[in-house]
Amino acid sequence: YDGGLLQNKVRIAQSEHEAAAAELQDRTNQALREVALAYDQVETGLQQYDAAIALQTASEVAFRSASDSYAAGVGTFTDTASAQTGLGSARAAVARAHTQSLINAAALAFATGELTSSIDVDRTTRP
Repeated sequence: YDGGLLQNKVRIAQSEHEAAAAELQDRTNQALREVALAYDQVETGLQQYDAAIALQTASEVAFRSASDSYAAGVGTFTDTASAQTGLGSARAAVARAHTQSLINAAALAFATGELTSSIDVDRTTRP
């Protein structure tokens, strides 16, 4: 007679197994959420980049038009300077959107495990 020791050990083992399974499910769900969020951010970043390119194209047209009008004597310097400022802002928006897209792509690669951890990178870059 073991006083129920074996049964208690079995219950404890089952309980630990259930806790481990629940922890695994929680971590899996968290990883899936991180990947989904990173993917959405990549998609949004690419859409922002496309919009910034469209803005830059429109700003270039506006600047050329304002410059041509000024050169022909029918436009003002203020209009030309304003169009040039708008073009500079559009170019900056393209640069920001491009940078953010690269950051988002790196975050997606990290979330999917395609990007090594910093510890692995340190090992491969040290002599």
